[in-house]
Amino acid sequence: MINKTQVNWNNIDWNACSRPKSLVLEKSIFSKINIEHVHVNIIALLLGMASISGLYPFGISYVAALSFYQKDFLPAALLCSAGTVIALRDVIAIRHLAAIVIFSLAYFALKKVIRKKIYAVGILVFCSNLIAGTIFLAIRGFSPYDVVILFMESTLAAAFTYIIPGGMPWVFKDVSTQAEKTICIAILVGAILSIIRGIAVFGINIGEVVGTIVVLIAALLGGPGVGAASGIIMGITGYSLMFSPWAIAVLAFAGLIAGSFNKLGKAGVIAGFTLGYLIYNMYINSMGEILISLPVLFSALGVFLIFPRSASKTLTNCMNATYNDGLGYDLNERKSDILLETAHLMEELGKSFAEPLYEPNDFGQNYINSVLLEAQSKICYSCGMHRICWEQETQKTIQAFYKLVENYETNPMEKSIPRLFKARCSKTEDLIRLVEDKSSIYNLALQKNVILKNSCEEILNHFKQSAHIIRLLANENFIDCYDKSFGTKLFEKLKQEGLNPKRIYYTNEHKKDCIHVVKPACNGEEHCQNMIKSKIEQMTGEKICAEVIECPKKTSGTECHLKYSFCGSLEVSVGISGVSKKGFDVSGDGFSFMKLKTGKFLLALSDGMGVGKSAARQSERTLALLERLMECGFSWATTLKIVNSVMLATGIKESFSTLDIALIDTCDGSVEFIKAGAASGFIKHGNKTTVIKGQSLPVGIMDTINPSVIHKKVRSKDIIIMVTDGVIDALSSQKSGEDVLRAILSEIKTSNPQEIADEILKMAKMSGNIKDDMTVLAALVWKR
Repeated sequence: MINKTQVNWNNIDWNACSRPKSLVLEKSIFSKINIEHVHVNIIALLLGMASISGLYPFGISYVAALSFYQKDFLPAALLCSAGTVIALRDVIAIRHLAAIVIFSLAYFALKKVIRKKIYAVGILVFCSNLIAGTIFLAIRGFSPYDVVILFMESTLAAAFTYIIPGGMPWVFKDVSTQAEKTICIAILVGAILSIIRGIAVFGINIGEVVGTIVVLIAALLGGPGVGAASGIIMGITGYSLMFSPWAIAVLAFAGLIAGSFNKLGKAGVIAGFTLGYLIYNMYINSMGEILISLPVLFSALGVFLIFPRSASKTLTNCMNATYNDGLGYDLNERKSDILLETAHLMEELGKSFAEPLYEPNDFGQNYINSVLLEAQSKICYSCGMHRICWEQETQKTIQAFYKLVENYETNPMEKSIPRLFKARCSKTEDLIRLVEDKSSIYNLALQKNVILKNSCEEILNHFKQSAHIIRLLANENFIDCYDKSFGTKLFEKLKQEGLNPKRIYYTNEHKKDCIHVVKPACNGEEHCQNMIKSKIEQMTGEKICAEVIECPKKTSGTECHLKYSFCGSLEVSVGISGVSKKGFDVSGDGFSFMKLKTGKFLLALSDGMGVGKSAARQSERTLALLERLMECGFSWATTLKIVNSVMLATGIKESFSTLDIALIDTCDGSVEFIKAGAASGFIKHGNKTTVIKGQSLPVGIMDTINPSVIHKKVRSKDIIIMVTDGVIDALSSQKSGEDVLRAILSEIKTSNPQEIADEILKMAKMSGNIKDDMTVLAALVWKR
């Protein structure tokens, strides 16, 4: 707690706030008791009346706290003294008045020394109270016990000088913790109890009722720890010295039990407090009488029962909140933003399991095709009717096989034979055995797909539930760095534009500076992409990338959570060209390129196993998951591990894809090439070409993945070329495909990435050696 005060102490602008030492100037101070300072002075009066078992350390502590926060503390000093006089009504009050006077005089005399010494005010408070008490005891006479009590009171006064500012952020505009606020609020309540301690209505002591209600509310809102602590503080501050130990015992014990049942609401707290009250008075109390009478207990429980829920919520928010001037130092809200981003990430991960890789119809078609292919090549090949069945009457033969499969799947025991096979086929039994074998495989694969689909749906639900829970938990404390000076300027500019941001904070993520803005919903006006982005660019003079973390248009929230990061000086232009294998309408190759929020630019190629639609689905699934993970901020290493696990978990039989990734840092031009079973890549520097080779397995084969990683550096006007293995194979008729492609690149004079991709694909097609799908990706790096 003292460390926090030290920071504020060092930040005080003494020169701007300094005054002449002449006390003539203090006439203006006395004239400043206006409506703006009423709450400060009311608290001064109450703290002057507050005591801890006969000790009055709070008045001088409050005055000292006001002094080093540059408040006008003399009016508060007078009211603290008045409060002590009202509470004591004895000549001993002069001692506390003298302590405040000694502190005030010493403060103005030693202001220059206090500026340089962090603990000077605390020491000054201790000495002032000790000197005044010593003089008073010397006049009236004293015992060793009186000296010990005076020393304790002086020590408490010095300590509370640093606790009070953090516990009253509404007065001192300081960041505070829940513990500090709990202590200060309890002290204020204790002061009020000391005022009304002797007031009784119909024989019911109002002070005891209020003290019991405070313990009940604390137990409801804070649980057993806060309930017990409040009981201790109420016992210390709200009861006389003779009864204080017993009050501490019964209130702390009852508050502890009541807080243990706070999850059951008011009824649980009442039951717990009553149980603790009964246990203490029946089995523990040796005092001989009940401290809290039954009328007091029932009155307190009745008032607590009708205590409004809205008031409870307000108190909870007050205890959990810190002072926030709109610049984003509210740690609870900062944590909430991070958790909301995490929840968004969980939802995106769950989408990867939304649908299986293969549809049920694929199994049925594969089943028929495998029966036809194996029957023709293994059973019918040596038959004399082969030419008639498979060349002259192909359609009738295929229809007969369909009927055979249909009959078997409808009633396997009947083994119904189509008329065509009965009339001319001599190998009917072989065909039936073939259908039986293929049917077993088909049904096993179908069941596996159903199990896999259900598992994916279950995983998806878990991700959704996790995201929902994270959203509900977005109300705890979190610490992050921020640049308050920049936030102040941006906050004011956005406020002038009528955007009214709620908070702004400035962080460093992935070695990139990021500005976070939280504001009310813009009702579709897209302030995130228009006004806010342009204002930040004007202030920084740099290009800014905008990212929407939370948008009320897409969620049920009421606030826009926006993140702006500084883009690099390099840009990337991409050209793509590709063709499917002859005889197939769909290419099994896939590609992706995008600017990531980390400031890097992603280039990716994927070649699914095989050709056609099945290979296309594999490459699309791989790239879609890659994009989501990289966009959410995952490192490439973690991303590949997750992609590999998903491919293994959702694949049918063998399901793998190659991955060729290039991550370009747009700030310094560094490039990471990550290759998992991919063909060689190339970097063209003018007339010079560098080959990027890698040797590793594709994703989706092994439980672990170890891709090849190559680090290179590019500069403006360099061109990165990435190709699938179909291009290399097509150019490998006489020489190495890599050597041929390097020669082609050396002859290309254009820097247009699309023209380069088209030219490479054209040369590959001209070779006449097309064995696979072919895709070329060319990326030009250039400076803005």
